[in-house]
Amino acid sequence: QRRVHGLSSLVTLMEVLSKKNIEKVDILQELRILLLETLKVLINFVQCFGSSMIDKLQALIHSTLKILINEFKLQGDFDMINCCLCLLVNIVEQVNETRSQLDMPIMMEGTNVIPFVVQMFHERIEKDTTQDNVVSSYIALLLGYITVSNQQLGNQISNELMKYKDQILSPEDPNYNKPMVRIVAVLQEFVFFQSKTKILTHGTLKGLHYVITKLSETYDIKVSNV
Repeated sequence: QRRVHGLSSLVTLMEVLSKKNIEKVDILQELRILLLETLKVLINFVQCFGSSMIDKLQALIHSTLKILINEFKLQGDFDMINCCLCLLVNIVEQVNETRSQLDMPIMMEGTNVIPFVVQMFHERIEKDTTQDNVVSSYIALLLGYITVSNQQLGNQISNELMKYKDQILSPEDPNYNKPMVRIVAVLQEFVFFQSKTKILTHGTLKGLHYVITKLSETYDIKVSNV
């Protein structure tokens, strides 16, 4: 719990410092390093003990989203973005497993959260670099877990995805006009790629299959076996 409060304190301090003219850039750099290391610790901590502190995880969602949105807007550090996404995935997964109500903020840093995250997902897919593929995969997993945890948010995600219709699918395709197929397709590619490299843990693979299966059933998406 101290680490949760520590992250919130670091975020607040970063926000205060960023609004001032500081000549010593190395101070900000040191804070970013400290923040990144805190995120890494929290990723493992939430994965191991998250189910016993759901109320604290809800507050942690807000703090982590602040960092993520700012990093995306500034075209920030890949490691920072990746760690934020991993932490958010772990949190939403724990919320889902304990059947708790997911408290996802609508607005954050003057930004409408779901539309913004969906837009980032689309932009990373379009860029199609190795790093962007990794980021889009974690965003897909995050959006997938949010969808299976909260139907109302899932419907909003689906509506936002409709703005970025996949032009590859023909009207004859059984998945045509089913926006969630974009998330499912990215997750299937992620499973295939990571399975080949043998990086995926059993828990991560199980979570990916769960999300793919739930999305496919809920939105009537025809998928190949993964």
